[in-house]
Amino acid sequence: MSMPRPFHRLLRPVASALAVLLVAAATVLGAAAPAQAAPPSALTFTEGVDPGAPTVLVEPGTASNSALYADTAPPGMWLEFFGAGDSGIRLAGTPEVDGVYHVRYDVTFPGGPWMQAYTTVVTVLPSTPVTPAPAWTTTTLGPITRLSAVSVGLAASDTTSFAITAGSLPAGLSLVGGTISGTVTAAPGPYSFTVTATGPGGSTAQAFSGSVAARDISWPAPVVGPFTVGVAVSQQFSGTNLESFAVTAGSLPAGLALSPTGLLSGTPTAGGSSTLTITAWNSDPSSTSRSVTIVVNDVPPVWQTSQFLGDAGVGLAYSKALVATDAVSYAVTAGSLPLGLSLSTGGVISGIPTAAGVSNFTVTATKASGGSAARAFELEVLAAPIWVGETSVVVTVGHSKTVAGHFENVLTVNINEDPTGPFRSSASRGLITVTGLRPGTGATFPLGITTVHPSLGVRIDVTVLAEPVWVTESIGALRQGVAVDAGLALEATDATGYAITAGNLPAGLSLAADGSITGTPTTAGPYTFTVGATNGDVTVDRQFTGSVKAPLVVWVTDEVDPVPVDHALGLAFVAKNAATLSVVSGSLPTGTALSADGLLTGTPTVAGSSTFTIRATNADGESADREFTLDVLAPATWTGPTSLLLTVGDEVLLDSGGNIVGGRFHQASFDPDGGFDASLRSADLLAIGAHKAGTATLYIDLENALGVLSSVEIVVEVRNAPVWVSESLGALREGVAVDAGLALEATDATGFAIVDGELPDGLALAADGSVTGTPTAFGAYDLTVEATNGDVTVARQFTGTVNAPVVTWTTTTVPLLHEDVAAGVVFAAEHAASFAVTDGALPDGLTLAADGTLAGSPTEAGTFEVEVTATNATGEGVAQSFTIVVDEPVLSVVLDGKPGDAASGLGVIVTGSGLSPDAAFDVTLFSDPIVVESGVVAADGTIDVAASLPDVVPFGAHELRVTAVGADGEPFTTSVWFSVGEDGEIIEISTDGPVAEPERTPVDPTPAPTPAPAATTSTGLASTGVEPSLWFAGAGLLLALGAALVLVRRRRAEDATR
Repeated sequence: MSMPRPFHRLLRPVASALAVLLVAAATVLGAAAPAQAAPPSALTFTEGVDPGAPTVLVEPGTASNSALYADTAPPGMWLEFFGAGDSGIRLAGTPEVDGVYHVRYDVTFPGGPWMQAYTTVVTVLPSTPVTPAPAWTTTTLGPITRLSAVSVGLAASDTTSFAITAGSLPAGLSLVGGTISGTVTAAPGPYSFTVTATGPGGSTAQAFSGSVAARDISWPAPVVGPFTVGVAVSQQFSGTNLESFAVTAGSLPAGLALSPTGLLSGTPTAGGSSTLTITAWNSDPSSTSRSVTIVVNDVPPVWQTSQFLGDAGVGLAYSKALVATDAVSYAVTAGSLPLGLSLSTGGVISGIPTAAGVSNFTVTATKASGGSAARAFELEVLAAPIWVGETSVVVTVGHSKTVAGHFENVLTVNINEDPTGPFRSSASRGLITVTGLRPGTGATFPLGITTVHPSLGVRIDVTVLAEPVWVTESIGALRQGVAVDAGLALEATDATGYAITAGNLPAGLSLAADGSITGTPTTAGPYTFTVGATNGDVTVDRQFTGSVKAPLVVWVTDEVDPVPVDHALGLAFVAKNAATLSVVSGSLPTGTALSADGLLTGTPTVAGSSTFTIRATNADGESADREFTLDVLAPATWTGPTSLLLTVGDEVLLDSGGNIVGGRFHQASFDPDGGFDASLRSADLLAIGAHKAGTATLYIDLENALGVLSSVEIVVEVRNAPVWVSESLGALREGVAVDAGLALEATDATGFAIVDGELPDGLALAADGSVTGTPTAFGAYDLTVEATNGDVTVARQFTGTVNAPVVTWTTTTVPLLHEDVAAGVVFAAEHAASFAVTDGALPDGLTLAADGTLAGSPTEAGTFEVEVTATNATGEGVAQSFTIVVDEPVLSVVLDGKPGDAASGLGVIVTGSGLSPDAAFDVTLFSDPIVVESGVVAADGTIDVAASLPDVVPFGAHELRVTAVGADGEPFTTSVWFSVGEDGEIIEISTDGPVAEPERTPVDPTPAPTPAPAATTSTGLASTGVEPSLWFAGAGLLLALGAALVLVRRRRAEDATR
């Protein structure tokens, strides 16, 4: 900018005047404003806590200008002006969020800088949780009773301790921790105390009051006595919560006393009845009373009569006097006297008993004074003697017999008999025994003797018989099935009858009472039996032993039917009358054996014919032989499959000819829900049809020629035909492993296999359909896979393409390009097949080849945004954005100083870009060329060099020039101009053109020799200086004008902030 010199001269005094006015105004304001302490540097508040009043930062009237930064206040607070003319500043509100905040405001204080920036650091502390004072839950101790145990846990929220702060606990209780416990020893009555609960939030007192209750007492009405004179007494009174007893009205019988603990003791000394009151109490005190009547009986009489009285007799008069000392009356008090007897009050039992038996009864004897004593008595009434039973007896010589009769109601028996008779008799324990001496007859006369009745005599007639003697010694030869002789009979002398006394006659025979034996033996074998021959009194036994011969053997079985091999046998060979059967020649089928009873058992294990001879022997060893041939046939054998795999809709036919050896089909069974059915179309053909998926067992019974069944089980699995689900292998890419879960899927498939074509290289198909691996090459693929259910297969063709690897950019930036300089850039991206610009435009002069080469030379400088897409071999592209910068040559030289700095050795900074790499450059001070610095441009076309002016830079104007070569090969220069005064200091610096020649300081006005003109160069510059330029003469005026404008703008800014 340039302006006429006259205007510049006018502006300088104006600016000076304005400056003077500003200084004066500031002086006046400073004198009028009160002194202000510096605003606070830090404040502290608490989150959510109202400070109460705004906090003053700047007092009103102490500042002339202010500015607030409202967004720096903590949330919930704000900066505001206040006071006269809104000249004060304060912070108001309640902070809502904890943290540290830098609250900013600008203030102009008198004598201080204009709009000085101030910061007050405000710290908002987190709110402190308020812990409430304890809240009591327990408000009472509940009912308490004297001498009872108490344990009450105190409960109050947010409490750490409890303490008694007023009153006192009932005696016996104490507060430990938070529990009031102990045994109450205080007397019944009221209590009150206060417990204070203390916690982090403070203390809360709780008053407790109540009463100690007296203990409940009870005393059931006691039963006392009766007592007897002279007999010691000890009876303890007791009740609930009672401690002391005393007679409070009346008096105890003489000789008795009541202790304080309730024990009634002593020995009564006189009879009678006493009524009194006994009171019981405890220390609470509580009491209760009972009225008691105590009876003391006199000394009882003493019995003199024994408890066993003499016997009485039925129908005989009886009398017995009972005696007890001093007794005046007697009475039956328990039991009863025998019928017909009675007891007088004088103690005499008398009368005529009417029934025999033992009577037990008690008689009480009573004295005139009332004393009594009881005694139990026993009295037996005997019946008259009688004879019960026979009055005749038969006995055998040498034998004794007890007569079937006896005396009753007698003490002893005496015998009277004829000493010459054929027997002897005796009595023992009331029974009569007769012993025969010789055959004959007679009589014995026993006499029954008793204590209270007359004796009883009886006549017993006695007959003595001779003993039987056996004559028969055996019953002769016997045979099963053959009748005994008609005259077969047993014989014994003097016998009157015969009977079996042990064992049994051979089956089929019988014995008559006269000794005859009749019948036909039905069972062979030994026999033993005993027959007793009796004379009517005694029996004489004889044992008979022998054997009934078995009948002769008669064969019943003539031949046997064939039997199946491997089947247990139970074949019976029958021979009538045979006791045992055994093989005597040939051999039985392997695996079998013949038991002695003719049963062929076991399991034949070898098919074929066996010929053998069996001997049947009766019980007496007589035998008969018979030859037999037994054919053993093998069962039908299954040679077909034991498992079948079918597909729904299949039908399988199994014939007997190809699957069964030695038999045919008998029947087939199956589970209807097993997924198949089976039916016999004939005994030689089995059809199996599959209709739904499932697995079950087919049970087949086979039948051989004998009709013997054998079974076979066939596991039939029916599967659905596979149905393909997978339609493709999905996206594949070279070098990228397939997903871990990649698998071909077909419903009901049990396996997969490639039947045509191949998987892409690097991949493999497992039998379960899983595809694994990493494709190693891109390109198309075509293969066919069969899915099988194990029975049928279903094919599916899979086609697709393995994509090439995804492009990965290697080049991410483009180096700096230079105008008119060949780019020489090649874009690189891994797996890229081609490159193209897909957005934006390259700088003019550049093209991008398909191989990524950026060719040509940019013809214009600037910044260009370009998107380049690298495409892989299968056409997938990845775009990358680039910023391409094309620069033109830039060269700069800067003096590291300002006017007033010494020029000697002043620093020089040289920078540049877009230059020809490795080209030479130099920094030269003119007019006398002095090379200040030289060097070579860096490989990236830049210069960054620090140098310095010579130690001596003469007075005058100078040019500092940098010369280099542009990237296009053309020279390129730039300069800075400056002037140096007589004192060697910089006067002026310019980058726009040469500066004016500085003026010299005038010297003494005395004429002096004309100084020699300053050295000049051909260019007109001072030596090592610059050429003068008249249009720079007004530079000083421009600077003065600028200062004035700054003052004007500042004042406007001050007005704007007020």
